[in-house]
Parts: sequence; structure tokens; C-alpha cells
Amino acid sequence: MNLKLYGPDAKNTGHLQSWNMLDGLLVVLTFIISQYFYFSYIGSYSANDLFFFYYFLAFAFFAAVLIANSAGGLHLLALVCLFAGWRESYLTNQSMFAFFYYGLFTLVLWYAKTGEGQGAEGREKNFTIPAQGRGLYALLAAVILLFLTFNGFMRGFFYDVYVHDRELLDFLPLRDLGICSNDICSAPFRKYHILLLPGAFMVLAGAVYAAVSARLIKRRGLILLALVLVAMLGKLSVISLSTDGFGTIARKIAAPIDCAYYHFAKQITDPFTFVRQYTELYQGPSSIQYSHLKGHPPLATLFYWIIIRFTGPNPFIVGLVFMLLTSLTVLPIFFLVKRLFNNEQAGFNGAFLYALTPFSAILSSSGIDSVILFLIILFLSVYSRASASGKMYYFFLAGFIFGVNTLVTFGTWPVLAVLPLFYLYWNRQLGKTGIIQFSVALVTVAAGIVLAHIVFQSFFAFGFDYIRAFKAARTVVRDISGRPYILWVWGNFVHWGIFLSAPLFAAFLYRLTLSMTGRKPFDPYTAGSVAVLAIFFLSCMGRAEQHRQWMFLFAFVLPQVLSVFYENTKEGVSFNRLKYAVFAVLVFINTIIIEVKITDAQ
Repeated sequence: MNLKLYGPDAKNTGHLQSWNMLDGLLVVLTFIISQYFYFSYIGSYSANDLFFFYYFLAFAFFAAVLIANSAGGLHLLALVCLFAGWRESYLTNQSMFAFFYYGLFTLVLWYAKTGEGQGAEGREKNFTIPAQGRGLYALLAAVILLFLTFNGFMRGFFYDVYVHDRELLDFLPLRDLGICSNDICSAPFRKYHILLLPGAFMVLAGAVYAAVSARLIKRRGLILLALVLVAMLGKLSVISLSTDGFGTIARKIAAPIDCAYYHFAKQITDPFTFVRQYTELYQGPSSIQYSHLKGHPPLATLFYWIIIRFTGPNPFIVGLVFMLLTSLTVLPIFFLVKRLFNNEQAGFNGAFLYALTPFSAILSSSGIDSVILFLIILFLSVYSRASASGKMYYFFLAGFIFGVNTLVTFGTWPVLAVLPLFYLYWNRQLGKTGIIQFSVALVTVAAGIVLAHIVFQSFFAFGFDYIRAFKAARTVVRDISGRPYILWVWGNFVHWGIFLSAPLFAAFLYRLTLSMTGRKPFDPYTAGSVAVLAIFFLSCMGRAEQHRQWMFLFAFVLPQVLSVFYENTKEGVSFNRLKYAVFAVLVFINTIIIEVKITDAQ
């Protein structure tokens, strides 16, 4: 099987663009405006002035990068649309109109990408900057240092400046402070001998990886089984480091706040009544449960109810079953990455790396967000197959899976905005016929989403008002959006990156750096991934626990990271196994550090 480099290495055929006067004026003007707001903030300490300082400074930076990269007017127009959406999200709390701008951003970016490869006038050119082999390691060291000292930043800055705000302690509840959060209490880590267990797991995982890489395990079924086993054992080895060891499985599942879905699933005697009364009892102003159920559709709770029906309400058994089910996430990751790279070993590398992350080993032990991650990756895997093959029933199936996910959470709808860019990855040049086929594909995806809702509604006699529940869920974020904006965006971004893992996040930034320096092209899948992250983080307006809430964004980061380990050589494409192995070890060490430093409520 020939390896298809995800975001194939580009030859440095571009050049630094000679800027014209208008280009320079655009960058200089926005930079001057940013400085105006900076000095205004010094005098007024206005939150709005601080925001617009960062806002215009960021625009000046990205505009300069695009201009230097000969990106052209359409890319600058896309940037303007993105920043218009960001401004709307900031000025109008929980603005839905902002997504009109985000939609325009992805539409213009998609239109710009369709011109690539159709002549010099439509091709995105890359400028060349001499690549330094040490760049990855320097960036890695800097990001790891930032993330590992982030607890200190939080305690030294946010805790002092916003000391009145208890929710900041929930944002990063450190074990050495003995903080109780979400019904879970912890103590400082002292049982160092237990580190032997994750150490033994790492040795076992390394042996599995070596066996698959050396083709000692060849059958796909055995490879997939090995991946599930690694994911499950990784969870158990890391949870052994928690305050109560394996007992934490039951504690996290049974905690009324930390896992409210299970708590209320135990109380369901009639699921039909539960769904019909869901908005009134669990989402209304006087609801008996404030945050979790109020902010999600009913399928999140019904998921636990289904497990209980088969296993009984014992929280330890339910926790083990939940951990096993979420270990299956490695399967759609395997097929998604395999299809992106057209290489089965690449699929294994991607799924194996995920099994070592905090997302898999820590955050998939109880919370419904890990189910959302599974469904979004499954959706992307099927959608990628549909885009590559052009078969409409795969588009329909992808839409149905996405529809099921929207019944678990309201938070993934914006992903639909970037589907054109993902489609374009497999269909680079769209003529008139291609546009028609793509339009039919989108309608087919929409039909699948509609059918998922019809099946759910018909099962419950159309007793659930999805739109009303969606509006009620928005009030949850509105009620906690009084946090400083710097925490909403910067703090959440870094916090999410901690649980993604510092090494992977550094590699992701390095991958984007390679695009900006002409080493790897900014292909449509990369553009779509960046667009997804930009839309979700710029429109977040609130919740601090973004490491869990946005676990599903891992699906868009992983392929970017994996492409860093593939390089063009005179003999062809090669995979840097040593670099990958170092990263894998660092990722798992990052996971262990988080478990021993941060309260188990995470």
C-alpha cells in the first residue's frame, strides 16, 4: 500500500512576497489600533480595551503571515469574517448570529482552497524560510515548560486577582491543596511505589507497538484488539494513581455532580416520561439539576440508563463497562487516520498515541464527553470514506451518526460548517459536475441527521421539543459567562492543551509552523481543522472545564500531529519512529503528571 502523506511535504518553490503599499498599510494600521487600545487599557483598566488590544494585535499578526505567504485576497477576506465572528461573540453573550460570520469564514476559505492546483493565479504559494531541525525541540520545550508551570500561573495570577471567584479553584483543583470539587475529594499524592503500575503498562504498550510495527501481528482484527486492550489498561494503570485507587471508578460514576447523568439515570423508572418531561424538570428555571442535564439533550442520561439495564446500578461495574466502551474510540481513530494517510501503520500509530493521552486515560473514565469524542471521530471516519468513494449511503450514515451525537450534546453543530473543506481533501478540483455531486452529498448528510431525530422522536411519541431544550441549555453558559475574557479564551485554550498533552500540542503548533514556512502545505483538511478550533475557542464564552467539554477537538488535531513524523527523503516517504517513540513516552508522562497533581474530579 502506497503511503499518502497527510498534508504532503511541499517543495520550497515559493518565495517571500514583495509587499505592496496597501498590504503594509493594512498590517501597520491594525497594529497601531491595537496599541491605542493597549494604552487606553493602562489608563482605564477596561476589559473591553484589553480585549480589543489582543483582537487587533492578533489580526495584524495573522494578516502579516497571510500576506507574506502570498495567500491572496480571499484568504484575507476569510480572516476578516473570522474576526467579525469573534467580535460578535465577545460583544453579544452567546450570540448565535456570530456563527453567520463563522460560516462565511469557512465558505470563503473553502472557495479559496478550490483554486489551488488550477494555475498560478489560483494556487496558494508558500514562502521559504530555512528550516531548523532544532525548531521542533525548542518549541516542544517551551510549550511543556508553559503547561507544566501553568498551575503556578493560575495560583499566582488568577487566584490572586480573582480570589473572590470560587470557580477558579474548580478550574484547576490541585491535589496538594486538598480541594474537594464536584463531590470528589483528594489528597496529595504520596504512594510513589504505585508508579510501578503505569511503568509496567508502558513497557507492555511498547512491546505491543514493537510487535505491530515489526509485522509480528499482521491481522487487522488482532491489531484492533491490541489497541482496545492498550487503551483499557492505560485507563486502569493511571486511575490507580488517584486518591482512592481503583475505588475512584465507583466514586466518579456515583458522584451526583461530577457524573449527574448516572445519578439521574438510576432514578428513571419510565424513560418515556423522562424524555417528555425533560425540559420542564431538568432544564427549567426551577430544575432539580442545574448544570449537566440542563446543558445537554436527554440521550446523555439515557446512555447510562441503558448500561444500568444490562449491568445493574452498581457504580463500579457501570464504571468498568463505561471505560471499556470508551476504549473503543481507538477503532474509528484507526480507520480515520488510515484513510487520511492511506496507510494502515499510520492508523495504528494515531490510535496508539491517543490511548496514552489524558483524554483516554483520565477523562474517559466516567464523563459523557468521551462518548461525544467517540461519535465525532466515528462521524469523521465515515464521512471521509464517503468523500473518498463518493457513495451516498456513506454520507447518509455519517449524517445519522452526527444526528445521534446532537442528541447527546448541543455543542457539535458548528462542525458542520467545515464539511466542505474536509470533502475538498479528497476532491481537490471541483468542476460543475463536482459541485453538483457535493451539493447532493450535503443534502444526504442532512437527511441522515433528520432521520436520527425522527427515529428518536418517534420512539418517544414526539414528546421532546429539541429547539426548546437547546434554548434552555444556552442559559447555562450565559449564567457562568461572567468570567474574565482572558480566562475564557487563553485560559481555556491552555487548559485544553494540558489535557490534550503538552507534547502533542507542541507538535500541533509545529505542524502549523511548517505550513507557514512552506515545509508542508496548508491543505484543505488542515484548513478545516484550524477553522474548527478557531470557531469553538473564539465563540466559547464561558465554561472552564474545556479539557472535557472539547475532547472531540482531538479528532482534528491528531492527523496534524502525526504528519510531523513523516518526512520526504530521496528514497521516498519515511516515518521517524524514534521521534514518534519519544513523543509517545512524553505524552504518557504528561498523563501521569496530571493524575498525580490535579484532583480526581477532573
